[in-house]
Amino acid sequence: MKTEGYHLVDSANTPFFWLADTAWNLWCRGTPGEWSAYIARRREQGFNAIQFVAGWWRGCHDPIHGRSYDVIDGEGVFNEPAMAKLDLLMAKIRDAGMVAAPVMLWTLTEDDPGRVYDEDQCVRIARTLFERFDAYDVVWLLGGDGDYTTPEARERWKRVGREVFSSSPEATATLHPCGATWVGDAFAREPWYDIVGIQSGHGAGEEDIRFLVGSDYATAWKRIRKPFINLEPNYEKAIAYGTERRYDAYHVRRASYWSLTVAPPAGITYGTNSVWMWAKAEGEVAEGHGGIWSGRPWHKDIDTPGADSMRILREFFEKLPWERLRPAPERLKYQPGDDDIYRWQ
Repeated sequence: MKTEGYHLVDSANTPFFWLADTAWNLWCRGTPGEWSAYIARRREQGFNAIQFVAGWWRGCHDPIHGRSYDVIDGEGVFNEPAMAKLDLLMAKIRDAGMVAAPVMLWTLTEDDPGRVYDEDQCVRIARTLFERFDAYDVVWLLGGDGDYTTPEARERWKRVGREVFSSSPEATATLHPCGATWVGDAFAREPWYDIVGIQSGHGAGEEDIRFLVGSDYATAWKRIRKPFINLEPNYEKAIAYGTERRYDAYHVRRASYWSLTVAPPAGITYGTNSVWMWAKAEGEVAEGHGGIWSGRPWHKDIDTPGADSMRILREFFEKLPWERLRPAPERLKYQPGDDDIYRWQ
C-alpha cells in the first residue's frame, strides 16, 4: 500500500478506496477462531482495512495472549508467543486481501504506552513491530488517540517517526490523533507522515460539527497533497458526548459523507461499540473508559444498519472516478450550514 497524491494505491498501482473497520481490541481480546469469522464477515460487507491495537492500551491492559511488548527494568522486552499470535492475525488479514492498520503505541492517557514509555523505548518498540510485520500489507498508525498539538508532543512524535521509518521510505504511516484536533500542517513535511488523519470523534455539539466541515481539514487539502482520511468519525451506538443520545446509522452516514466531500475522497473508517471493544457479554462496559461505553457480544453487532451503509457508500464512490473528485463549495449558491451547522451541505 502506498499513496499517490490524494489517494492510496495498491500493489498493482490501482486506486484503493479505504473502507476500514475499527476493532481496537481485536488482537487484545479475540481468539484466532473469532478473527477468522470476523474478517470473513467484514470482507463480505465490503471493508478492506482493519484498525486495531498491536500492543496494550487503556482499553485492555492485559491482552489474553499476553502483552506483545513491555518495558522491564528500563529495557523493552517482547513476548514471542504473543508476537506469534500477532503474526497470525496479520496473516489472516492479508490472506483475506485486506489491509492491516495497527496502532503501535496508544497515547491518550498517562496510563498508555505512548506516554508511559520514554522516547527511546517508544522508538525501539515501534521499530521492532515495523521490522517484523511490514512485509504484510500495512498502514501503520504510529500513535493512537494522542494529543499531538503541543510543541513538545509534536517534536517528540516527529523524532519517533523519523527513527522508526527513515530507513524504509516505502512504508505507509500516519498518526491517529485524539478527537477534534488538527495536526496535518504540523506533520505535513515529515517524510514518514503519508496520510492526513483526523478523528472527528463522538461529540454532538456545534463545535464538533464545525471541526469536521469548517476547520482546517476542509481547506488544508489545497496546500497538502496527501490522502485525507477521517480515522474515527461517529461510532454507531456510541453515546454522543454530553448527551444521553446514541448515534445511529444516520449519524454514521452523515459523518462519513461529510468527511468524503470536504476534502478529496480517499476513504473512511467505521466503528461500532461492541466490535471495537470486542465485547463478550451483554451490557459489558469498556475497560478504562469511565463507564460511558458499553456493548453486547461482538458477533451480535457485526451486522448493523451502519455497516450496511458503509457497503453502499463504497459501492457508490467506486462507480465514480472518485480519485479525481475535488471539493467545490463555491458552486453552491447558498450554504444552509451557514445558518444551521447541522444542515451543512
